[in-house]
Amino acid sequence: RDLHSFPTRRSSDLPALLTVTFGFGASAFDSRFGIAARRPPALVDMPHFKGDKLRPELSDGDIAIQCCSASHEVVDRALHTLPAAVAGAATVKWSKYGFVRDRLPGDPPNASPRNIVGFRDGTNNLRGSDTKMMRSNVWVNPGDGPDWMTGGSYLVVRNLNVLVSNFLTEPLNVQEYAFGRYKVSGAPFGQKQEFAPVIVSKEPTDCHIMVANPRKPGSEAERILRRSYTFTDGFDAEIGQPLGGLFFISYQRDPRRQFISIQSRLAVHDRFTVEYPVPIGSAMYAVPPGIRPGGYAGESILA
Repeated sequence: RDLHSFPTRRSSDLPALLTVTFGFGASAFDSRFGIAARRPPALVDMPHFKGDKLRPELSDGDIAIQCCSASHEVVDRALHTLPAAVAGAATVKWSKYGFVRDRLPGDPPNASPRNIVGFRDGTNNLRGSDTKMMRSNVWVNPGDGPDWMTGGSYLVVRNLNVLVSNFLTEPLNVQEYAFGRYKVSGAPFGQKQEFAPVIVSKEPTDCHIMVANPRKPGSEAERILRRSYTFTDGFDAEIGQPLGGLFFISYQRDPRRQFISIQSRLAVHDRFTVEYPVPIGSAMYAVPPGIRPGGYAGESILA
C-alpha cells in the first residue's frame, strides 16, 4: 500500500488488502528493450558486502513483483496468476514466500511483531502515515533523476539465512547485547517501553540498532522504510538445523546514500549481522510511481 502514490481504490475495497508492486532491475536497461538510456543513476549495481555468499540464481532479475495480502490464500492466487499471464514472454527466475508473525496474546496493541530469533522487529521503522519523512526518505523527488521515477521509490531485497540455533543458544544478555534491546519488552537499554527513546550512552557501539542508526548528524537522512518478512525452509541435515531466516526488503529515495551506506557499516561492525545472518540473495529495483486510473504498471517509462 505504501508504494501506490496514485491509488485507484481504497485499500478497504481490495480483497484481503492485496497489493501488487512492480519494479525494474538494472538488467532491464540493457539493449533488449530500448530503454538503456533511461536507467536512473541511483539504480546502481549492488556492491558485494563482507559476508555475502550470494547465489546468482537467487539474485537480481529484470522485473520484480511483490505481492502482499492479509490472506495466504489470496496472495497464493496472485502468485499463480501472474506467471501464467506472462507465459511465453517471461519466466520466473526466483521467488520467496515470507510472512510477518502475529502478535501474541498479552502484547500491547501497537507492539511490533517479532523476528525469527524472537526480538521485536521494526520499532524504529518509518511510518507510511508520516508524509514528511516519506517525502524526504522514501519517494523520489523531482530533480532526483529521470522524470519517470518521480513519485516512485527504490526497492532493495536481501535474502538472509539466519543461524537461528546458534543465536538462541547464546545467553540472554548476549542476545540482547547484539540488538541493543531487551528481548521481552523490546525496549532499548535503560528504558522500559518498546518505543521509548534510545539512550545512546547506554547502548554498545557495535549493537545492531546503533550501527544501523548511529544517531549522528546525517542519520535521519539515511533512514529507510523496511518491510522485513520471516521465512522457513525445511531442515538441513548437513548442519543439523532447521532452515529459516529473514527476507529483508526496503524502500528508499536513493539506495546509494541509504541502504548501501547502512549495510556497509552493518557488514563490518554490527555484532548481529557479522555473526548470524548469511546473505544468499540480493537485488535492487527501480519502482515507478503507482498506476493511474486507466494506466498500467511501468507506464511512466514504457509509454
